[in-house]
Amino acid sequence: ALPQLFVVLAHTNPEGVAATLSANYPNAYLMVAPGQWLLVAAGKTAKEISDDLGISTGVSGNGIVITGTGSYFGRGEPGIWEWLKSRLGAPVA
Repeated sequence: ALPQLFVVLAHTNPEGVAATLSANYPNAYLMVAPGQWLLVAAGKTAKEISDDLGISTGVSGNGIVITGTGSYFGRGEPGIWEWLKSRLGAPVA
């Protein structure tokens, strides 16, 4: 399965969501702001990620998991772009 980009946004208990990210997807996520992460996982749906993180049941907190399109662009810290490129390849214009 190809790597897929997800955005995880915690609305409540970002510490709980962060703990489940660390436990379930070590080295596969990057915090871009408090309560906001990029996650790269292969062969998963947004619901499966939400289930894995305890968001679906609310156990770890409330939040949203968004599936990326595989395309990315914007302005940010160089480390974010390096992280994305290392996991997804260079952006396609």
